Amino acid sequence: MTTIRVELVEATSQATLGVVDLPAEQLPESFDASTTLHLGDAEWHVVAAEPMTRAEYAACGTLRLMLHKIELVDPKTILFSLPTIENQLPPLGPGAGPAACMLHEDDWRQRELVSARLEPEIAAELADIRKIHEGRTGPGFKTIHVRSRIPEPLGGRTVALADLVAALGNPERADIALGGGVVTGGFAFAIAGGHVYGREDGGLVVTLALAPGTDPAAISAFAPAHQLVLVEWCPASVERF
Repeated sequence: MTTIRVELVEATSQATLGVVDLPAEQLPESFDASTTLHLGDAEWHVVAAEPMTRAEYAACGTLRLMLHKIELVDPKTILFSLPTIENQLPPLGPGAGPAACMLHEDDWRQRELVSARLEPEIAAELADIRKIHEGRTGPGFKTIHVRSRIPEPLGGRTVALADLVAALGNPERADIALGGGVVTGGFAFAIAGGHVYGREDGGLVVTLALAPGTDPAAISAFAPAHQLVLVEWCPASVERF
């Protein structure tokens, strides 16, 4: 059985943690994949290995491992930057063109138009979000509310995409880039100060929202005409035009 002299080195300080002799069979065939070692009472991640493969270190009889200690974090100390996110992200397709409206996944449907007939569901979601605000600690939130009561925010309203485009002054349509893909059926229209975006199916709007920072004045006439209210989920507020 081939024995390998293994030097253990802390990657940041370059300090030697120790030298041990180990049978080659107890070591990985290769350190190409992510490898974790248990040393004493701690877990260590292998940052680099010299040499990388068993065939190489068996031939020379030595192995040098650069290690980084894995620090465990108490989940109770983690704070969330937002009080709420939407449970369901839209379907995505590949790629995104240069004209796409770029959204972070956490921004999806955070400022959205919702059918007024869904007022009970809106009220229930807002009540849960306000509880999150009440438990806020410093710059973050102890917990996060994942919204799930309103999978269809327009609540069956027949809202033609063509009517929305006309109300916005016939702007050029762009894609929505979200999480490394493009929202299937997604649309985004640039207006002063931001974007109006959403999804359509067969020419009918199924999701309609405002990108962060967008002035709601752009939809102040369109929303009441279709019995829609603007819900700002993070601050837990509703605007009725």
